[in-house]
Amino acid sequence: MNVQALQTLFTGLIMSKIAYALPSFAGQLTADDRNRIGAISRKAQRRGVLCTDFDIDDLIDTADCQLFSHITIPITVYTIYVHLEHTIPTTSVKDNMTISYLKLNTTCTKTVS
Repeated sequence: MNVQALQTLFTGLIMSKIAYALPSFAGQLTADDRNRIGAISRKAQRRGVLCTDFDIDDLIDTADCQLFSHITIPITVYTIYVHLEHTIPTTSVKDNMTISYLKLNTTCTKTVS
């Protein structure tokens, strides 16, 4: 396998596994965990499957920035309100029963936050 394919494979598999849920568990990483992840980076670079060394702290900062940038994007919320206007009594011819149907009025509002 050529070097470019190995680098693509490493980035696609290993780096995505490390960075997948990094914002959720980064606060629980110990110094030993960070050193182990750094060792993966150093070994990969030594073996030629990674062009540049990556730092776990930089990955955590990047993941946090991406997470919080998605949170601060304005969100559009559509709210549908249903109002009861009145009931419409009708009589069934077959059973001679009176059934009331509800007439509803709906409105939709758009909120950007």
